[in-house]
Amino acid sequence: MAKLFLPRLFATCLAVAFVVFNIVSCGEDEPEPPQVPSISSFSPAVGLPGTVVTISGKNFDATASNNTVKFSSIAATVSEATTTSLKVTVPVEAVTGKIEVITNDMSAISASDFVVPPVITDFTPKSGVAGSNVTITGKGFSSTAANNIVAFNGVTATVSAASATSLTVQVPTAGYSGTISVKIGSASVTTTETFKYHPVITAFDPTSGPIDAEITITGSGFNSDPESNLVKIGNVAATVVSSMANELVIKVAEGTETGLITV
Repeated sequence: MAKLFLPRLFATCLAVAFVVFNIVSCGEDEPEPPQVPSISSFSPAVGLPGTVVTISGKNFDATASNNTVKFSSIAATVSEATTTSLKVTVPVEAVTGKIEVITNDMSAISASDFVVPPVITDFTPKSGVAGSNVTITGKGFSSTAANNIVAFNGVTATVSAASATSLTVQVPTAGYSGTISVKIGSASVTTTETFKYHPVITAFDPTSGPIDAEITITGSGFNSDPESNLVKIGNVAATVVSSMANELVIKVAEGTETGLITV
């Protein structure tokens, strides 16, 4: 009996081992599912369009073209790639915002913003009245008008048209001569050159009075510093008592005669 039992037991063990071996072998042949990419850091953290940025992380595709990288939703060019590093060029229309990496239809978004500082190269015209249009040229602007905060000497202006390289803005009524600033997110730039307001008189009250009478002049483009406004009635300079961008209070000087008011 023992001679017959042992071979059967041995054969049964071999069959079980064969099944187990085949199960294990099939499992090893299956490819691993793609892993979700992640961004750990990027350098530099600030740069203009055209800057080459290195993105570090994991689970990127080693083939550059298989990785899609976006700066604030604008696609960038990926020049080099490994599974842990990507080299990309900041696109022309990029503005301050998150970096996104898409690999194998899975996305990773940076924890912090990549900052694209706007640059002003010029603005025209150099002077004008409140309500007129000024074109600001440069780069790093947002193509969404509302994302560009433009101010004339600290007074916010209306942006009517925008592209990555140009902004069309309306000179604010309450402003006065000074620099122009553009702010996009946390990044901003200010001109070194001054935009000069042409003062405009819309009304004055009272329309007549004696020497030393005070007259309130309303309009736009006045200077908030009283001494920076020269006001004349006829050819005689008046004393500027107080001033705002849209209002002047003057006192009629000795020797003044009936005449036009100029600012």
